[in-house]
Amino acid sequence: MFFGINGVSLAYHATPKCGCTSVKAMILESLGESVEGGEDEAILEIHKSIGSPPFKKFKADFRFCVVRDPVQRFVSGYSNRVLHFGDIPEVGFDEFVENFSHYYRTYPRIKHHFLPQVFFIGKRPEYFTNIFWINEMEEIRDFLSTISKREIILGPRQSGGSDRKPIPTEGQIQFILDFYKQDLKFLEKMDRLSSGGLSVEKGMVGRFLDQIWSRKGGQ
Repeated sequence: MFFGINGVSLAYHATPKCGCTSVKAMILESLGESVEGGEDEAILEIHKSIGSPPFKKFKADFRFCVVRDPVQRFVSGYSNRVLHFGDIPEVGFDEFVENFSHYYRTYPRIKHHFLPQVFFIGKRPEYFTNIFWINEMEEIRDFLSTISKREIILGPRQSGGSDRKPIPTEGQIQFILDFYKQDLKFLEKMDRLSSGGLSVEKGMVGRFLDQIWSRKGGQ
């Protein structure tokens, strides 16, 4: 999505389950817009105002996205979309993983939230001027505050179901990583760019080896 904020052009490529509710809320605040209502109503309004479309290149002063460990994103998607929101009849995590292709093909809300990150951010990290990990919300707030010249507050989190996150087995981790192999390639390219001091800002990337569960035995 493309925005003009304080004379600066900004492109944000939103990915579901990568902090997009928080980031969209902060962008709206940067634009001087407010969202009213209770938590669920406010979150719905945020996503009506700013969508999560497929990747499209923009010519903008700043182009940014937020990335996440694919396994953590999958587990969060299950706890939030299945256990909390009930996008499908509730099933255990083992059954969800075993029959994931069925749920992915059959339920549009599941597909939207479990699509690979590259569907939303493309496959070339060098396109972006700024890439953040999901745990860098304070850095994103500061980034948007600097652009907008406003004191932005941290946006709301999609925390529903976070207290019921399962712990995947090694086999399930491997299944998830195989499904998201294009996301892993993006993150590997991102790490190389950071190490080489190229276009993506150092400090916002480069923690790849510490982020991906498969390099730590799934821990």
